[in-house]
This record gives sequence, structure tokens and C-alpha cells, in this order.
Amino acid sequence: MLLLSVIIEYLSTNEIKVYYEKLNMIIEANLKSGIPSLKQLAIQTVTQFASSAKSVSVLRKYQNLIPLVLHALDSDNEEMIISVFETFNEFVEVKKVLKPHLNLLIEAALKISVNEEYSMNLRELTLLFLEMVAENYNASLASRT
Repeated sequence: MLLLSVIIEYLSTNEIKVYYEKLNMIIEANLKSGIPSLKQLAIQTVTQFASSAKSVSVLRKYQNLIPLVLHALDSDNEEMIISVFETFNEFVEVKKVLKPHLNLLIEAALKISVNEEYSMNLRELTLLFLEMVAENYNASLASRT
């Protein structure tokens, strides 16, 4: 997992498409594992992948990892939470990636933003995410109420 978390940013879109099934199985298994260090490496792999992927079609294949990433986050690891929400902020405009998980994402961002035990930086980052969600998904959010 350590090696994958480093090299994933160097894989081309075509390589990711070819090896998608195997990569996904490895990442999913580690996100679901009970081992904190493996979860952390899997989250790093997903954020590296999301940051380096050039194709929305490839990102859409990995949207199933979003709930797993949120559930695998260690609430004591602010740096990792920041990294994850920075990645979400980058892709908030790619509706096909985040829209299926809006409720879960909004709930996680709200919990973090009101928790005074977290740094102001993290809380502001999640508030920015919520603001961007409101701007980009206003019609979708209005139809849910």
C-alpha cells in the first residue's frame, strides 16, 4: 500500500483504466481494514489519485471510494482530514463524482465545522466546502427538501 500511495500519481489515465479493478480492490480492502496505518495509506492513495487524475471518467469509477474514505478517516488526524477535504474542494464542480454522496459529505463537513476541538483552519476548509456545495448543487439540494 505504501508503494501504491507513492506511485499512483505517476500512472497515466490509460494505465489506471487498465488496472482499475485490481487497484480498486486493493484500495477498498485497505480502507475497510481495521489497521489505522493501512487506512491512512489508502486515503493518501485516493487523494493522490484524485489530484493527479486527468480524466473525469476515471474519477467517476472511483466515486465508490468516497464513503469508504470518510468512514476510514481518523478523527484525531487533522492533516489527513484537511487533505481529504482539499481534494473534495477540488472536485466539487465535478457533479458526477460527488453528487451521489452529497448527504454523507455534507453531514461530515457539518460535524467537523461545528467541532471546536478542531483547528480553525480545518473548520474553515469544511465551511468552504459547504459553501461550494451550496453554489454548485443548489437545484439538487432544493429538490431534496
